[in-house]
Amino acid sequence: MDPTTYRRSAYLRQKRFSPSSIAIVIALHGAGLAALMMAKPELIERIINDPPTVRLIRPETVEPPPLDLVAERPDMPIVPIVPVVPLTPIDIDRVPTPLPPDNTAPLPPAPPAPTPAPTVPTPPADPIVIAARFHPAYLGDRQPDYPSYLIRRGLEGSATVRVRIGTDGRVKAVERVRADHDGFFEATREQALREWRFMPATRDGRPIESWQQRTVQFRIT
Repeated sequence: MDPTTYRRSAYLRQKRFSPSSIAIVIALHGAGLAALMMAKPELIERIINDPPTVRLIRPETVEPPPLDLVAERPDMPIVPIVPVVPLTPIDIDRVPTPLPPDNTAPLPPAPPAPTPAPTVPTPPADPIVIAARFHPAYLGDRQPDYPSYLIRRGLEGSATVRVRIGTDGRVKAVERVRADHDGFFEATREQALREWRFMPATRDGRPIESWQQRTVQFRIT
């Protein structure tokens, strides 16, 4: 190490940690404090009311010189524009190829459209009629009683009648068609009005009145 530097460092270390130096600094601070306490109140008030003014001086801003970032372009040579002249098309005469002759016979004209037939209204359907018939539960009541006086006389025969059947299946009227004896007709008429029962005739499912012809045989057994 350099001797001069060594001596300077030793002097600084001695000065920094010297007790005498510390005592001197404390004495100076105490004297200053005592002088301040012994000063006049007017001086202290003036010092307090008129504190020192600190003014900051802003340093001048120096703008850096502008940088020339754009490099100068070299002058490009000017190329002259050559106009394009369009080419004129040349017409070449071509000999047209002749078409072959058309030997196809012309088609006959289409036949005229047929006249639509007149619309005929559909006639209404015939009603469905079912004739009256004897009721199965009354088949045993068809035969009338044989007149006793005709039995004694040994007379046999038949009677044919025409009956009107109501919508309830009962006989409403009896007409004579023919009879071998008046007794045969009367016996048949009474039996028809009192005991005969029918299933009435119907038209499209609805009961209707109807007429029927029936023949009754009278035989002695």
